Amino acid sequence: SQVTKVLEYHVNWLEATGFSRKQGRWFYALLANLQKPLMPEDCSWLRRLARLCSNIRAALESPEDPQLNELNLIICLVARYFEQRDLADS
Repeated sequence: SQVTKVLEYHVNWLEATGFSRKQGRWFYALLANLQKPLMPEDCSWLRRLARLCSNIRAALESPEDPQLNELNLIICLVARYFEQRDLADS
C-alpha cells in the first residue's frame, strides 16, 4: 500500500538524518492511516521505527528535550496499538 511505501521512506530518512518535529508529525499521520491487521512488511518497518526512536531517545541530553514526548508517543503507539509489546517501556 501507499502508506507502507511512505513509511519505509520516512524510516530510512529518520535513520539518515535524525529526528525532527515535522518528521514526528509525518510518523503520527502514517501510523494513524496504517490498517490492522498488519502485513509482515508493515510490522517490520514499525519495529525498526520504534527501535530507531528508542535509540534517539536514549541519546537525548536532557529529560526536558522537546522531542522526548514525540518519541515516546511513537514508541507507545507501535508497542501498544500495533501490539509490538516487547518494544514497550516497562
